[in-house]
Amino acid sequence: MPSTHATGVHVRHAVSRALATNNIRPTEATFKVLTARVTLSSTRRIRRAEVTLSIRKPRPITQWEPHEITGWVNPDGEHPQMTLVRLDNPLFVDLYPVTWDSWLRVNVTDRLPNGRDPFCPRTPTTHHGAVAFASAVGKRLPTKDEMVALWGEQRWPWGDVADDHMGRVRSPQQGNLFEVGMHPPYRGMFDLGGWLWQLDQEGTAGCATVDDTPRFGHPATDIPGPLGFRCVVDP
Repeated sequence: MPSTHATGVHVRHAVSRALATNNIRPTEATFKVLTARVTLSSTRRIRRAEVTLSIRKPRPITQWEPHEITGWVNPDGEHPQMTLVRLDNPLFVDLYPVTWDSWLRVNVTDRLPNGRDPFCPRTPTTHHGAVAFASAVGKRLPTKDEMVALWGEQRWPWGDVADDHMGRVRSPQQGNLFEVGMHPPYRGMFDLGGWLWQLDQEGTAGCATVDDTPRFGHPATDIPGPLGFRCVVDP
């Protein structure tokens, strides 16, 4: 299938439009973001996004070449909205941090807080609650070492320089949270920026920055910003 180009109000929206052009639901799609960029307003907020996707039919993992599979979402058709990342071992990783929309599908007695968009990360959360959610959907939390590897060796996942076009590197002011998937992905994963702390399997948190330095293994009871989580699955 040829690549598909689309625009939207942010990257996740543009991806959904590209898939819709091919009559594919995001929860069923096998795709890879080839290019993505955002245009910012004078106040550094996202005004417009453009993406180019490659879309394929899913096939068993063994039928993918090792060098080509990284960054593909749902390559085998059995891991919707998860991307396959090769660390020391392959690992399926949630495309986005767990949102209120996803959380409420499992925890049906909870309620969305007033004024909160359902596609914002589910914050605040507890390690017990995150582990219970992951177990309920057949997943687990990443270990601290996996989170370090997912982030990469640079100051931010995209490089050593803060870049509002690539991700938000400061905590939201006045408690305002942002929807997931607004900025371009990194190796297929969204929101590995600097503003959302994410819980790990050990009960600490990471995937955020303090003084422009990435932090991992930070005590979850002393987080200087929003605390959420994402899940992983071992192939």
